[in-house]
Amino acid sequence: MSRYVVDASIAVKLYIPEVHSQNVVQFFSDQHDLIVPDLMLAEFGNIIWKKVRLLGELTSDEGKKIIAAAQTLPLGYYSTIDLITDAFEIALNAQRTVYDCLYVALAASQGCQLMTDDRKLNAALQQTSLAAFLTLIENY
Repeated sequence: MSRYVVDASIAVKLYIPEVHSQNVVQFFSDQHDLIVPDLMLAEFGNIIWKKVRLLGELTSDEGKKIIAAAQTLPLGYYSTIDLITDAFEIALNAQRTVYDCLYVALAASQGCQLMTDDRKLNAALQQTSLAAFLTLIENY
């Protein structure tokens, strides 16, 4: 079983039809060992909140159901306290947020791929050794 880090952009596509949602559904059905930094659910929740409150794409009840479903995903959680130093260094060098770089730091520390839909993060790391740890969901 392959191990992957998944970010919030991937998890959201399981519940909300977006570009590459079919790739995400296939990815999750392929039974990988999935891991995340412990802030993933907070980021996921914020995306759902935005779709309810700011964009009006979901009702409050729909948002609550999605949050409840996400809490049952078979994910292994890793503490940000163990990743923050590396994530900060990556963020400084790549000019990306520490939040995003926590996922990269986890993938690098575990020697596995980060499955993401974040093209800006992918582009920022393409000329670094960390590019080897990123896979865009569109390529799955």
